[in-house]
Amino acid sequence: MQDDDGRAAPRRRRRLPARLAKALDGTLRRALGLVGAALLVLMMLVTFGDVIGRNLGRPIPGAKEATQVMLAALVFVMLPLVTRVRGHIAVDLLDELVPERLKALQEAAICAMGAVALHVGAQALHMQAARAFRLGDRVAYIGVPTGPIVTFMAIACTLAALAFALNGALALWRLVRGPGCADPDGGG
Repeated sequence: MQDDDGRAAPRRRRRLPARLAKALDGTLRRALGLVGAALLVLMMLVTFGDVIGRNLGRPIPGAKEATQVMLAALVFVMLPLVTRVRGHIAVDLLDELVPERLKALQEAAICAMGAVALHVGAQALHMQAARAFRLGDRVAYIGVPTGPIVTFMAIACTLAALAFALNGALALWRLVRGPGCADPDGGG
């Protein structure tokens, strides 16, 4: 690129940590979205196959339990993704009472509460996973071990807590930088 005098314009460089964080964020978003989509398609195929099998007198054994496990996995796969893109349902009954200059602080406080709640949930799930591994718990009919499933849920909860913390930090960034500034991650 050149400026008006024909000289090379200086490039605006982003710091390496910010670029790495943005790349990691995008990669995680895509990975979680793909895993969620795959789980949804798999649930659809199992349910479709089971319905057809039932009509032919040969249902898929364990289809109900497999669908339940996939549904739980789908919910927990999408939790960090929905949290990061701020896609949760929000009730804004009191938003009109909050002055505009405090909106970022309000968002940061809400994100902090969400991060703490999900961290507590993740810790409870980690304890439940340890118990499931210790006792050798399995899903009743299909016999799949529950330890890895609950561990996955705990990790997903931890990722969602981190997403809430990141969203809260970005809200504080907007508060410090002033109105009209963009988030370091490219959001507004």
